[in-house]
Amino acid sequence: MLNEYMQEYMVEAVDPSTRVFSRSMFKVEPIVRTWHPTYAMYDPARTVKASSAHTGKVVFSWVGTKLIVWEAEGELWMPDKIIEDIFKTAEQYNPIKIGVEKDGLEEFLLQPLRAEQIRRATIIPVVGLSAPAGKLAFIRSLQPFSFQGN
Repeated sequence: MLNEYMQEYMVEAVDPSTRVFSRSMFKVEPIVRTWHPTYAMYDPARTVKASSAHTGKVVFSWVGTKLIVWEAEGELWMPDKIIEDIFKTAEQYNPIKIGVEKDGLEEFLLQPLRAEQIRRATIIPVVGLSAPAGKLAFIRSLQPFSFQGN
């Protein structure tokens, strides 16, 4: 019950010792986004209960081997809020592609998203992407980039 203890008594949503990445692995420097080609990725969560996973969002650019993260967050969003944020991200960043994890979510999010594009008469570059096999192992595989300062 260490996770629950950290949440309730230490006011930490996640126990820092269980995180794949620590703060020291990230290099933060102010950069003004100008010409950088951007991408966005959403990993929607189906429910918004306290025990639910968060909907993950990241907006990023690859410049050579350097990964630049412009925005990243995890929220307890209902589908309409996810769709609203996708349109906001499309307007703000003009991404080349916006990926949405589709595993089991085709009808949950992609269909309402298509309907909203028709309603707004706006086409945004949304693609459904399958989650990698072994999602946690995939996330851990990104660790070497943070050690290299990328």
